Amino acid sequence: GDYEIAVDASGALHLTYVDYPDQHLKYITNRSGQWQVHTIGSSRIAWSSVSIVLDADDDVHLAYCDVDLGELKYTYLKNGGWTDLAIASVPRPDIYNCTTGIGIDGMNKVHIAFNDRKNVYYASNM
Repeated sequence: GDYEIAVDASGALHLTYVDYPDQHLKYITNRSGQWQVHTIGSSRIAWSSVSIVLDADDDVHLAYCDVDLGELKYTYLKNGGWTDLAIASVPRPDIYNCTTGIGIDGMNKVHIAFNDRKNVYYASNM
């Protein structure tokens, strides 16, 4: 699957990818000095892009499309726990073409763009 990578202020790596054949989102980091692998959510996200960004505190933020639930998801890791929010519904078959982008501005606000190959959408101020 496609990989996305971010590097935090201490040089630790943060990667996301879709693990085939089970089609689940994986997050990998060496922040603790050892590689750790986490499965994010329980739904399949095959055919979807995943985007990653770190905020000013090096907290991890992800945007992706959940194929099973038909939703654009925003997920973040803060204080050791993941929070998963549904941002928008994306109907089938459009969900299979979903691509995402995520960024954080100087005020630590999250900005997400996604498209379904027909339209471009934007969400902010999570």
